[in-house]
Amino acid sequence: MLKRKSHTKSRNGCTNCKKRRIKCDEKGPPCANCVARSWSADKCTYEALTRAPRMPDDRRNDRRPPYLPSPSPDPAASQAAVLSPSSWSSSPTGDRLLELELLHRWSTRTWTAFYAIPECQPYLLDYLPRKALRHSYLLNAIFASAAADLALSSSMSAFDEGRSATKYLRASLEYGNRASAEFRAQISELTPENIDLVAYFSSMSYVVNFVTPSVLSSHDTSETTLDRVLVLVDAVLASARIGIDKHQWLLNSPCPARVIATRYPVDLGLMERLDPSTKIAIGLLTSVCQRVQLSDGRTAGDVFTYKLAVGQTKYCFAEENAGRLQKYFTSVFPIAGDEFATHLRLREPMALFVLMYWGVLVHKATGREVGAWMVGDTGRQIVEEVSELLVVSNIAGVPGVSEGIAWTRNRADLPPLPGY
Repeated sequence: MLKRKSHTKSRNGCTNCKKRRIKCDEKGPPCANCVARSWSADKCTYEALTRAPRMPDDRRNDRRPPYLPSPSPDPAASQAAVLSPSSWSSSPTGDRLLELELLHRWSTRTWTAFYAIPECQPYLLDYLPRKALRHSYLLNAIFASAAADLALSSSMSAFDEGRSATKYLRASLEYGNRASAEFRAQISELTPENIDLVAYFSSMSYVVNFVTPSVLSSHDTSETTLDRVLVLVDAVLASARIGIDKHQWLLNSPCPARVIATRYPVDLGLMERLDPSTKIAIGLLTSVCQRVQLSDGRTAGDVFTYKLAVGQTKYCFAEENAGRLQKYFTSVFPIAGDEFATHLRLREPMALFVLMYWGVLVHKATGREVGAWMVGDTGRQIVEEVSELLVVSNIAGVPGVSEGIAWTRNRADLPPLPGY
């Protein structure tokens, strides 16, 4: 029997981390785990710290996170602080080398995560960075996205051993926290002038929220791929609401939204271009949906949100095959809506069956689409994880489910399950 390695146990972690029995970095509130996993910030408390005796004024340790700027009674001084070069760095000495590295990463790779059509390139490489120089929340969101990108690529390196990954992950969380605090302070309402900046800020937030847990998962195996995808679903829904509520403003903004809406409308004719085997396979989504019985006596096909989820997933295969829009797979969740997200959170088998096909879309995008770095191996992992849940679910015997499992695993380059 292997002897367990000795370690020093800390009792100073936050209540969220203690409840889940994972290691807390003790840097909060909020700590890195609470930020990355979107846990309730008001429950990121430190009981041990609240019981500690007060220190003299000249030695008292301010419990504020080291990466949040100290509040200033003068709003003008506060704004100058967040825009001053020395405040941009997470280094205590104000070293700007990290920011230069992050800006380089943004301009060479990170920006591609937000690329959909060629018109996105000048907006993301020229217009948005220029605006970021005038809006600190946007600049820090760019830094957070680039740091998350570097953390992810470092975590996948066999030669890094986690050293750079940890450094960049910490930077991403720090800049992300700072960006969120500044955003709340600077943006009191949406306007036609800031709608595109807010929309892309929201998009950067969901990329960071999706990428950072995947880096953390290399150290914390308690979180599944499905858990990470659910974080993405909630973040994408929050981002989509901005475009839905202020649709006309977004179309009239400098971003490429109008080009996408006018040049790439929904074209059901694209479905006819799919190869016969794919048509048959995605047709199983509809047939299974019509057969699965829900707890209230209805079939899933009678539920509008399932109709939307199935229809949009099938259409995503047509768009992916046509290659018109990059990363179109993210459209499934805004179209299916909050109710479908609830079904996913409850791990309802029909919702998971749809998500398994979504995993194939993500896997197909990896290596083929510009900016697919953000999803990494998520597509294959979600197909593997969900298919193993479905074979022991109450819909395993529904006609079409076994065929769907076999097809999705094959398309995700996974070995077949016994009997499938």
